[in-house]
Order: sequence, then structure tokens, then C-alpha cells
Amino acid sequence: MERTLPAADVKARIGALAVGLASDCDAPESDVSAILDANLPGATGLPFVAFLTADGAWVAGYSGSKDVTAFVKFLADAEASPARDATPAVRKQLDKVAKAATAAAAKGDWKPVLAAGREAAKTSGRCPERDAIRAAEKLAAEWLAAQWNEIAADARSGADLAPARRRLAEIKKHFAGQPAAAEAETGVKALLRLTRIREAEAASGPSPTGRRRAAEEFAGSRWADLFATSDAETDAK
Repeated sequence: MERTLPAADVKARIGALAVGLASDCDAPESDVSAILDANLPGATGLPFVAFLTADGAWVAGYSGSKDVTAFVKFLADAEASPARDATPAVRKQLDKVAKAATAAAAKGDWKPVLAAGREAAKTSGRCPERDAIRAAEKLAAEWLAAQWNEIAADARSGADLAPARRRLAEIKKHFAGQPAAAEAETGVKALLRLTRIREAEAASGPSPTGRRRAAEEFAGSRWADLFATSDAETDAK
């Protein structure tokens, strides 16, 4: 560290990033010891280096020596850590985005929420604006999970699949360009197959072979389970 810290690429940069604290490695303060034990378990090579936020949250650290090039890379990683407080510029950038995401979530309009999440992902640092965006994203994820569950429930019960198809259309609308939209498109095909199986079974009785083949076709997706015999169909046998 004696040669690394004074280097031109390091000195000003680390001064802007952190306030230094040195601790005796042979008799460290209990708080320091606890932090290192939790985040650098088993470390033996000196020096032990740690970056923390002002409230004590771990940002980054290492043990052992680093040359200037390696230490500059470590600083870059620490600067980009999401554990750090966001800069005023980032907070200003996310303020409008967070407000839009919160308003959209209140209306159940998930597309702007997803866009806000993508915009936030381009930045780093902790801030209330990022927390608001994440809260809106959580609501979007909960809504999506509820749709998947309702679709599966309709399929298992033998109920009319029209509501399930409408849910898939809503998912495709809100999550366009996202994996959930592709999964919904596959779901449309699965429901069409299930409808045909139900029609055949209504005319000729249970079709375990048809259900098995359909389950194999959609293996690896959430839709394979749709082709299990439903409770309503079991009761009707």
C-alpha cells in the first residue's frame, strides 16, 4: 500500500471516494474484526482492505497486495457498487422516472414500470428514488405471479378458458419484449391444445395419451402441468 496509495491514478480518486481508517491488524477494534470476519472469512494476507458506506454497509474489500493497476480496477468496482449512496446527478435522473413508475403501478400499468427498471439499471447507488422504482417492480412481479396462478387454476378446474386467454393477452401487452411475453405466447398455444383435448374427451372420454403427448411438447415450461387430469374431470369419471 505504501507504493499504491500515493500513485497519481489512486491518490485523488480514493480521496474523493472514502475517508481512511487504519486499524492495528494484531489488535483490531471489535467492530472492525466483526466486519472483516463476516466479509473476508479466512483472509490471511495483509493488508486487509474494506470499503463501507457511511452507515456501515459492506461495499467491497480484499486481502493481500495489489499493484496500482489492480487497485485502480478495485476502486472502479467500488465506485460502481450499488451499495454506495447515489450521486445527486443520479438521484435527479431517477426522480422523474420513479414518480412515473409509482403512478403507473397505482393504475396497474406495468409497461412504464418495466421501463423505469431498465433506466434505473443503467445507474448505481442507493437512494429513495431507486427504492420507489423497486417497489413498483415488486408490484408488477406480484401481479404477474397472480396471473400465472389464475391461469393454472382455470386449467386444473376444467373451467372456461376464456378468462385465461384474456390474462395471457394482458401479460403480452404489459410485458412486451420481456421473457414473460414470450412465455404468455407459449401459453396461448398450450391453452389451444388443452381446448382441443377437452373437446375430444367430451366426445370420446379421457385421453391420457393425448395429455401425455401435450405435456411432452411443453416440457420445460410452466405449461406442461396444464395437461394433468383436472379435479373436475376426475370427479366426472
